[in-house]
Amino acid sequence: MITRRTLMAGMAATATLAALPRWAYAAAPADGVDPALATFITGLPKSEYHVHLEGTLEAEMKFALAQRNGLNLPFANAAAMKASYKYHDLPSFLAIYYDGMNVLLKEPDF
Repeated sequence: MITRRTLMAGMAATATLAALPRWAYAAAPADGVDPALATFITGLPKSEYHVHLEGTLEAEMKFALAQRNGLNLPFANAAAMKASYKYHDLPSFLAIYYDGMNVLLKEPDF
């Protein structure tokens, strides 16, 4: 298994820190794909997509967890909570995100 520490050590040993291991690049392109586009995309560094547990909670799950943990949510029901999922900047997004964090209290919640 490659850990972050061994990856960084390997990258530091190369001529440039921009060098990535072979597995970090895309697989060979499918038939019919423009070779120039495929070369361009293959040359781009890749990243890991990840999500935070709190950000994946659906309104219904938040209500179930809140009930189990004896919490009151500031919404009448899941539909009202979903209607509040309108954000236009980072603070408004984080307010929704932190609401999800508040219902995760006990080990089984995770």
